[in-house]
Amino acid sequence: MFIAAILGTGGWLYYGLYMVPPQLNSLLILVNGEPRQVIPGDKLALHPKDRVRILKIFTSIPLNLNIRLASTGFDAEALRYQEEALFGLMPHQDMFQSCHFVVKVKYRNKDLGEFTLDIRPYVDDWLDKASRTIDKRQRLEVLQKACAMFPDDERLKKKLLDEYRAQGKWKKAAQLLEKSSGNTKDRNSLLALLETYRAASNKKGMISVLKRLVTLNPKNADLRFQLAEALEKQRKLKLAAKQYEAILNEIPTKEEL
Repeated sequence: MFIAAILGTGGWLYYGLYMVPPQLNSLLILVNGEPRQVIPGDKLALHPKDRVRILKIFTSIPLNLNIRLASTGFDAEALRYQEEALFGLMPHQDMFQSCHFVVKVKYRNKDLGEFTLDIRPYVDDWLDKASRTIDKRQRLEVLQKACAMFPDDERLKKKLLDEYRAQGKWKKAAQLLEKSSGNTKDRNSLLALLETYRAASNKKGMISVLKRLVTLNPKNADLRFQLAEALEKQRKLKLAAKQYEAILNEIPTKEEL
């Protein structure tokens, strides 16, 4: 009976190792105590402080013999043996970096499949770091890096804009607002951009925004008057005259008299 069991096990190993093509089916990964099933090609969004362990790799290889994990710049194999905080395995152990690791599951030297770890801090992490940074130059650098990582986050953009204004960096503030507003038709966004250009003494920028505001509000005499004055100061007298004329045309006849 014992010999038969050994022969049966040997046959199973031989068949699994040499007769069946090696194949990766899935992985079972523990993230902060919660199990996740990962199939080849999956992408996991993780935080640097997440604690991770790879509990099981499901392959066609008996006992996962000669199965290993490989990733450039990241010790993925360590996650097979114990739970680790990702922060400790990242290059330079800097939690405010964005890391993208492709983890390959290999049988000997053959790739069976891969999955991706996308590790980055949260927006709230950046906001908290900025609020705790006393040096204004360093605080600005923190917010700039945060916006580069999360370019569409409105909270970060507002925080960076407020910091530019507080430090009197009006040109930078205008560039950020212009980039954010784009071709917007939002009156409040354009008014904020106008005030920023005014603070930066950017006449060309003021005229550009005033034109957009007048297009949105053609009957607004105050906006037209501001545009006319700005054009006049730039010696664009014919264009200024057209704006003054448009203001007069909006005045009722009895008031004109």
